[in-house]
Amino acid sequence: MLGKLACFAIGAVAGVLITAAIAHYILASGYKYAEMDWNEDGQTTLGEMLHGAAEVGVENVDVNGRTCKRFFEYKDGRGIKVLCDGKVMTFNPGDPLYE
Repeated sequence: MLGKLACFAIGAVAGVLITAAIAHYILASGYKYAEMDWNEDGQTTLGEMLHGAAEVGVENVDVNGRTCKRFFEYKDGRGIKVLCDGKVMTFNPGDPLYE
């Protein structure tokens, strides 16, 4: 009986530690929860949070005189989205994205 209880306790502690480590990793990315909704479907999933923490960079850019955030893939620099005043910017194909 004590062996089962000890195994359960060790498993529970390990689960809490792993969850805390993942939460710290995600929060240390510096992105807000809503900003990590990379596919803009209205929901931020755990996968999107992990992706943002490890593979997404952010830089400030000027869009028509406003300072906005541009999120991009570290691996190739491909833009994911641009947020200005908390809203995703949309552009016509011929428009410059930023200056």
